[in-house]
Amino acid sequence: MWSSKNIILGLFIWFLAALFLGLSGKISEIPFPYPQLILLCLVATQLLLFGLFIRFKGWINWINIKYLIAVHLSRFVGIYFLILYSQNMLPYDFAVKGGIGDIIVAVLALLILF
Repeated sequence: MWSSKNIILGLFIWFLAALFLGLSGKISEIPFPYPQLILLCLVATQLLLFGLFIRFKGWINWINIKYLIAVHLSRFVGIYFLILYSQNMLPYDFAVKGGIGDIIVAVLALLILF
């Protein structure tokens, strides 16, 4: 049941669903605190899968940690958030606070990788 093909297929379907929901704008309509509850449920599900299924745990442990850290290099997008804020295209709380946080995480990821 937990073959690498099934896990990759599941992740691909999850990605497509997240992409569709994000592009549809439906995610931004979800009121507080439901986005936080969704994130909590996702983390709990991952921990449950990791704890209950040895094959899933093996697959997760097989992934090179450097790949997981490298994903955070995409957070250099925070620079673009700051640029958009300077052009009055994004609000301060999102662009500046989030942008600076993203840049810090990206720099730390880069340092860890090297």
